[in-house]
Amino acid sequence: MIGGISYGDVLTFTCNTGYQMTGSGRLTCGASGAWNGSPPTCSKINCPDLSAPANGSVSGGNAFQDIKTFICDAGYELAGSITRQCTASGTWTGSQPVCNGKQCSALQAPPFGFISGSFFLGDTVTFSCDTDYELIGTSNRTCQTTQQWTGSQPTCAEKRCPTLSAPPNGQGIGGAVVGNLLRFTCNLGYNLVGTSTLLCQADKTWNGTRPNCEKTVCPPPEVPVNCVVNGGRTYGDTATYTCDAGYRLTGTGTRVCLATGVWSDSVPHCEKKLCPMLFPPQHGSVSGGHSYMDIASYSCHTGYDLIGSYRSICQGNQQWSGIPPTCELVQCSTLNPPVQGTMSGGNNYNDTVYFSCAEGYDLTGSSNRTCQADGLWTGTQPTCSALDCPDLDAPRHGVKTGETSVGSFLIFFCNEGYDLTGGDFMRSCQSDLTWSGIQPTCERKNDQAPIEPIKR
Repeated sequence: MIGGISYGDVLTFTCNTGYQMTGSGRLTCGASGAWNGSPPTCSKINCPDLSAPANGSVSGGNAFQDIKTFICDAGYELAGSITRQCTASGTWTGSQPVCNGKQCSALQAPPFGFISGSFFLGDTVTFSCDTDYELIGTSNRTCQTTQQWTGSQPTCAEKRCPTLSAPPNGQGIGGAVVGNLLRFTCNLGYNLVGTSTLLCQADKTWNGTRPNCEKTVCPPPEVPVNCVVNGGRTYGDTATYTCDAGYRLTGTGTRVCLATGVWSDSVPHCEKKLCPMLFPPQHGSVSGGHSYMDIASYSCHTGYDLIGSYRSICQGNQQWSGIPPTCELVQCSTLNPPVQGTMSGGNNYNDTVYFSCAEGYDLTGSSNRTCQADGLWTGTQPTCSALDCPDLDAPRHGVKTGETSVGSFLIFFCNEGYDLTGGDFMRSCQSDLTWSGIQPTCERKNDQAPIEPIKR
């Protein structure tokens, strides 16, 4: 900007290189102190837009001093200016580039085959084979941007039917080229199910499906009474025989299904287990069998009690249940001697207890009792009753009191005015039924008038 700012002065505007003016380039200061227009603006010069080359791309702006950069797609090479710059004149430096395709390496036709097509980027080559041969692998390969071919090199092989593997547990013998036969067999213990021979036909298909080898199957194994059989029944399987509790196996416990479809060995059977023979308890007896689940019954002779279980069962472990009982002699309850008496004898079965009384006592009840097989005594418990001494009279002019039984006493008293003399005031009844002492009398006292006896 050049010029003054007083009335009548003119301002002249110019733009820098590479910029173009928009608006008036001159402004005049008027009498009112205002300019006769607005200041202009300077904007960058733009070059015409550049297009990307075929199979490539371009980046960058179109304004002055902007740079356009050109890049080719993968598989292409740039020919020409890589960059172009926008100049102050609105034109680009350099020349417009192009992207040329790269080439892949040359491919060869496989033996007994042909190849057609070119080797430039994006080109596809096609492979084919002579008559009676078929292409194995990729029939078309394309040149990629990496200058590498897609796929892999194919080959030409004789036409064949699909490969058939031998069936499990079998073999296949023969070829798979058109016209060949393939024969199948099975291993020992397996049976062929299906066609044993297949032909490879002109259309590369087999004239049937591959057979299978299935295991030989034995009939269901016989199940003996009181037995369980476990296991399979195809070739090589085993059948295991297990007897029920209390039974033991006689014969082979395991049989094998043979390749011929029959079982090895013969059918076993289950027999009852035996418990040891039992012996009777002393003074007793035992009856019953000794096979599994048999019951042995115990009993004792008369006068003996069974102590323990009266029966035992033969168990599956070949042992008898419980503990063998014993026979013990019956015992009656213990008896006591009567008061003032004695007893003798035991309290086992058939024992007899004898009772007696002391002198002066009389036995009432059973004099002997016998212990019976049911544990009860015969008879009844006796007692000893005291005997009486002869009764004594009271002395004249006196009285008496007391008992006359053995061991008892009689006491004598005299009436008032009399004294007891000439004997004992107390006499006891002795075991020989005689009285101790001497019978007393009552004598009148000297200083007393005669007194009539008191009547009682």
